[in-house]
Amino acid sequence: MIAGRGKIPALLAEEIKKRGYEITAITTFKKQKGILRKYTKDITCFKINEIQPMIRKLKEKGIKECVFGGKVEKRVIFETNFSEREKSLLCDLKDKSDPEIMKLLIHEIESSGIKVVEQGFFLSHLLPKKGVLTKLSPTSNDLQDIDYGFPLAKKLATLSIGQTIIIREKTVLAVEAIEGTDSTILRGGRLGKGNTVAIKVSSEKQDKRFDIPTVGLDTIRTMIKAKTRVLAIEAEEVFVVEKEDVIKLADESGIVIVAV
Repeated sequence: MIAGRGKIPALLAEEIKKRGYEITAITTFKKQKGILRKYTKDITCFKINEIQPMIRKLKEKGIKECVFGGKVEKRVIFETNFSEREKSLLCDLKDKSDPEIMKLLIHEIESSGIKVVEQGFFLSHLLPKKGVLTKLSPTSNDLQDIDYGFPLAKKLATLSIGQTIIIREKTVLAVEAIEGTDSTILRGGRLGKGNTVAIKVSSEKQDKRFDIPTVGLDTIRTMIKAKTRVLAIEAEEVFVVEKEDVIKLADESGIVIVAV
C-alpha cells in the first residue's frame, strides 16, 4: 500500500487485513507511519522524489500488487528536487494535472511488474448510493442549484482542474483548483455570505486506481464555518469517510447531504 495523507490509508489497511492479506506500507508522510503500525510493522518512509528506491523496495519484498490510498497535494511537485530522469519524465507530460502525474507514477510501478489495484476493490462500502443521507432534505431551490451546478462540476473535473464547485442561486461562486476542497468551500461561503451549495463529483476520465474524490468530517466542519447548507456528492463515485459521524455532525448542524 502506498499511503498519502488523511483517513483513507487506515481504512484501506483495515479492510486489506480483513481480506487476509499481509501489508507492506510505503508513505511519504511520517505521521502515517504511526497510524499504520496497528496494521503492519513493515512500513517505510520515502521522499516524494524517491520513486525508483521505492520501486526497488517493493520488488525486493516480492510485491506483485499494490494499492494507493490517501492524498498527496499537487503543490509538493513545486517544492521537490527531482532527479534529472524524473524531471525529464515530468517535462514529457502533456500537462501536470493530477491524472497525468499519477499515470506517470503508475506506469513506472507497473513497468516493474507490479499491478496497481483499484481502491474500490477494498473500499466500495464508502461509496453511497443515490439518495438523501441526512434527516434534512434539499429544498426545491437547493435542487435547482444542484441541477444547475452538477454538469458544470463534471466539466471542471473532466478538465482535471478540480472536483468541487460552490453554488448559490444558480451562480458559480467558487471552483476548486490546486488549493483543495476545504479552501474552496470557505471562499464560496465568504462570497455567498453563507447559504451555499457545495457539489463534489468525479471526473469522466476518472482512473479508479487513484482518483476517488473524498469527503469526511473535515468537510462538514469546513461547511459549518462557511455556513454552507448543502453538500451534494456524486452517487457511487465519492468516498464518505466515517459516514456515521459525518451524518451525525451534519444533522446536528442543519446540513443536508445528498448523493445524486
